[in-house]
Formats: sequence, structure tokens, C-alpha cells
Amino acid sequence: MLDIIFSKTSLYNTIDLKNKLDIEDANLSGNVILCYAYEEWGNDLLSHLGGDFSFVLYDSENKYYFCARDPLGVKSLYFTKTEDGYKFSSNIDELLNLPHMQKKPNLKSMRTMLYQRTVDYTDTMYEGIYRLPPGHILTIKDGKEYLERYWYPEKIKINYEITKDEATKKFIKFFSHAIEKRVSNLDKTAFEVSGGLDSSSVVSVLSQSITPYKIDSYSMDFKGLECDEGKYVDSILEKYHLHHQKISTSKLDYKKIYSLNNLYKISPNWPITLTFAMSLPMLEKMKTDGKRIVITGQGGDHLFTGTPYILYDLFRRFKFFTLYRELKFYPKPWSVIKAYIIKPLLGERVIDVIKVLLGKNETNPFLKEGSEIEDLSQVVGMKNPAYQNDLDMITSAFYSTVMDGNLFHAAENHFGIEYRHPYFDLELVEFALSLPPEMKYKQRTIKWILRKAMDGILPDKIRDRKDKAEFSEPIRQQIDAIDLGALLDDPYIVKLGLIEQSLIDKYRQEYEDKTIKYIVILWTIINMEYWYRYNFEKGSL
Repeated sequence: MLDIIFSKTSLYNTIDLKNKLDIEDANLSGNVILCYAYEEWGNDLLSHLGGDFSFVLYDSENKYYFCARDPLGVKSLYFTKTEDGYKFSSNIDELLNLPHMQKKPNLKSMRTMLYQRTVDYTDTMYEGIYRLPPGHILTIKDGKEYLERYWYPEKIKINYEITKDEATKKFIKFFSHAIEKRVSNLDKTAFEVSGGLDSSSVVSVLSQSITPYKIDSYSMDFKGLECDEGKYVDSILEKYHLHHQKISTSKLDYKKIYSLNNLYKISPNWPITLTFAMSLPMLEKMKTDGKRIVITGQGGDHLFTGTPYILYDLFRRFKFFTLYRELKFYPKPWSVIKAYIIKPLLGERVIDVIKVLLGKNETNPFLKEGSEIEDLSQVVGMKNPAYQNDLDMITSAFYSTVMDGNLFHAAENHFGIEYRHPYFDLELVEFALSLPPEMKYKQRTIKWILRKAMDGILPDKIRDRKDKAEFSEPIRQQIDAIDLGALLDDPYIVKLGLIEQSLIDKYRQEYEDKTIKYIVILWTIINMEYWYRYNFEKGSL
């Protein structure tokens, strides 16, 4: 007999599933449908599921667990083994609160998170608590675990013959369908509109099929800060007249209301690598307005940004005329040829030898530590850097860590609001992976095909913009509200042997001198120390 012992699903094709399974009961729950689907198709049921999911089926007769997670990892699945058997949850706290569960930091994860903002695919920040990687199945029988992939994005064939017109039509078709599927109750749905290309495209495409004023959109108002994108948001409102609210976030109280302590109350189990304090006033307003779903533009960067390594790919494919035309858009083509053609042709090992011979082998310590983590692209031997980039953007250990450690899950637990991401629709993702790289990065322009598809739909002010909001200023505001001396003069991460005090002091001094190049490194150090203290040395705070 099959039982669902854990389920966190948002399936968008339940009607289709019921038809395939000859189910006539319109009120049958999604969990029961999953059981029927497994009985009908076995492990192959995953190819029939459309949406975001993590679930665990248990065969009580054969004492057999079947665990699965959606290909993009939108839904989380954590597990641990206890004296009473396996326990599963989408929330780490539920596992930490189990009787006899000992809460211990995973020092390996702390190290890789500190240096690479990444943990290994199956790890968390705690010993004894694991996660199922995206696109994987975990089967457990007789106490033995069998982990296997069921989604193979690296096998998707590249369609080099597709034209611009064909690609734009397919994009609009898949993108429109992805948005439509995720809007189940318009009154309960909010739309994030940042002013960027991705979120603006979502509401612009939706406005083609419904009255724009019925779309409840929200944006963060950074008036007075460099990251303010108000003029782009206004261009959307001028074109479509959405029912829009701007939530002021330019002067948040980072010492009290939005202090690190309060942020970790909301999201305690992962170090905060992507700052989210400025999102909280907007989420609070959405909750007050009765919203239960928020549609985002997350994923556009992952799928369509592309990479200058298209130059290498064009060279490899003997597309010399196209390569010549691309190089004309660079002011220093020879430097670009060295970086994006010659270096990948020579390979990393040869480059390292040349650096040693030239005495230029100094490396950033934050790029060397934790290098034992292998991304999927390395495991499958992906050599072409253009496609390695595209694969890493949606399958790397870093991507997986960001998905699990993001605000999405904390917002659902704290505010009761579910995040949905049309760009992470599997049909759209696989289409994006099938595009030749020059469809994404062309003429030194990222998201080239997205811009073409949005011609006449998106305001030109947004479609033609080349810049992107940069959020170091809000991070500075948060750092300035922290007593760095109390936190970093005698930090636990040094006592644990994770980092040298001199390295911490170096980045603190650069910050104080306003010469810091990578503020995200100092932000990571701060949050690694704060996460440890919050969870294991709370009295020190």
C-alpha cells in the first residue's frame, strides 16, 4: 500500500493527469493523484508531472521509500535518519526539532559556503541533515540509499538551424503558457516588478491577455539610492496601467526592525548570501493585501543571459564571418580574443603553467578553497565553456544552494506566500537550453532573444537598457548597522580554523577605506559568523 508521507507540490497539469489516469473524481487531492500516478507509471511518473514538487512515497508492505524533487529545485526536500527511521521535510527546523536530534554545524559546508557561497549538492549547514538535489530521485530500502538523476539537461540537442523569428515565436508561446499556468487565482496573486527585463516581461506578456488593472503588482522603491529603478517601473505603468504599489525601502531600520538578528529569525538555517531585507516591507504589504502567491522574474538571468564564450563556440564551429561581425562590437578585440578564444583553446592547466612562468600566479584565496565540489558540467565532462555556462546556471552546486537558501522558502513559512517562477517552467528551460549560444549573447548584449521576443510588448526603455541594478548600497547600509568589532575581532570562524584573522582584517580595512572591490566577500564573512553564533552561540550576540 502506498502512502504520501511528505508532499510539497504545485502541479499545473492535474486535469491532464486525471485524464491520463481515467480519474473522474474532480475533488481528488494532489497527493492521491501522485499515488495513482506512481502505481501506473512507477519511476517514470516524473515525466508526466508538470510543475514544482518535492514528495516522498512510502510502500508500507515492502518498506520502500520513493523520494523525488522537481528538475529546477523550486521545492526543497530535506531528510535525516533517526532511530525510528527516515524523516522528511521542506523545512530544516522541523528536522532539527525532532527528539534526540543533535544540532551540529557541518564544518565542510561552512568552509565551502565561506569561500564559494556554495555547499555540496546533498549537504546542508548541519551534520546529519541532507537534501535531495534538484532533478533527482532517492530510493531507500533496507536502510540503503540509492540516489539517481532523472533529468539530463546536458543531453538536450542544440538547434543550430532555428531562425530568429522561429525562436521568438516559440519563446512567446512557452513563456505565455508558463505564466498562465502559475496564475490560478488572480485575486490572491501578486506580481513583483523590479523594472528589470525579466519581471517586466512577465506582467507585459500577461497584459496581452487580461485587463492590466486586474494585475496587482508591487515594486521596491529605492528612491535616492543608486539601485533605484523607478523610471523603468514607471515606463511599465505608463504602457499598461497596472494596479501597482511602490513600497519604500530606501531608509530601512537595519539596527532594529530589519537587523540581522530579525532576518535570521525569518531564515535561520542558511547564511544570508543574497540580502533580502529590502524585500520584507513588500512581502508584509502583500500579506496585508491577502496575497498568497507572488509571481517573479527569477530565472531570466539563468536562462537567457548567455556568455561572451559564444566567441569560442563560433570559432569552434568555423563561423568565422559571424565571429568577425561579433568582434566589431568590442573596442579591444584582441583582448577579447585572448580571453574568450585562446584561453579556452589552451585549457586551464596550460594557462596556470604560463602564469607561473610569467610570475602571475597569485590567486584570490576565496576562489581556491572548497574547489573539491564538482558541478554537473564537470561530472559529465562539458568542455565547451559556452554550454558549460548555460548548464551551470541551472544545475551547479552554487545554483542549487541559492535555490535552497533563498528567501522563497522563508517567505512561505513566515508570510504564508508561495513564490512561483515562470522562467523555471521546464518546457521553457529546455527550449532555452536548445538555443545556440549566439541567440542569448549577441553584439555584446545579454538576453538577446528575450529582447527580440519582447519587441512591441515591453516598453523600449526597458527592452533596450544595457545596465542592471547593483545592490551594494543596501548591503553597505546593513553592514554599517552592525558592530563589526564585536562580531569580527574574535570570531568563531577563526577559532574553528575556517579562515585566517588576517584575511578578515584585510577586507574590513578595505571596507573602512572605501577601497573594497568585492563587498560580497565581506558580506559573506559577516553572515557566516552571524549564522554560526545565531545557531550555536546565541549568547555571544
